[in-house]
Amino acid sequence: MIPQDTPQQEPNEHPIDRKKDASAKRTFVPVSEVTLLRKVLEEEKKKNEECVTRLKYLQADFENLQKRSKREIDDATKYGETDLTLNLLPIFDDLERALAAGKNSDNKEAIVGGLEMILKAAQNVLFRRGLSPIDAVGKKFDPAKHEAIGFVSSSDSEENTVVRELRKGYMFGEKVIRPSIVEVARNPSSEQPTSSPKTASQ
Repeated sequence: MIPQDTPQQEPNEHPIDRKKDASAKRTFVPVSEVTLLRKVLEEEKKKNEECVTRLKYLQADFENLQKRSKREIDDATKYGETDLTLNLLPIFDDLERALAAGKNSDNKEAIVGGLEMILKAAQNVLFRRGLSPIDAVGKKFDPAKHEAIGFVSSSDSEENTVVRELRKGYMFGEKVIRPSIVEVARNPSSEQPTSSPKTASQ
């Protein structure tokens, strides 16, 4: 029998060595593409650094704003009433002069007139800032503005109408800062009569 030809194998070559050679092959990227990718990467890196820098500036501005706002609030709390005090000081001066004049004068009318002027000046200072008196006498009783400490039997006044003001109330803007202390009318017919004790025959 004539032997068949078999594939020739290089001397000292092993099949495993051929697999290693195949796996060792690499795909190379053109230099132009590598350069482009590096350029894009550098641009993105630069943009990120700019964003970080801006964020740092914004954070610093925000912290400065917080400090400035806190300082302004503290100053407003500490010195906010300076203007009011300055407006009230002339009234104190007038009161001192009125007291000094009253000690050396028997003219009560002049003293009362002077005190009324001082009171009006003090009211004007506060009214300009939002203070206003609460209307009470002749008005319907309003528990949000009036504090009743008693009732007055009256057939001339409407039921639950304020007939007497014992202490004036005030509002600051829309807020009640002190209610009026009042007495309220009650119609005699609405009062419950006192019942007499029942007798044994009843």
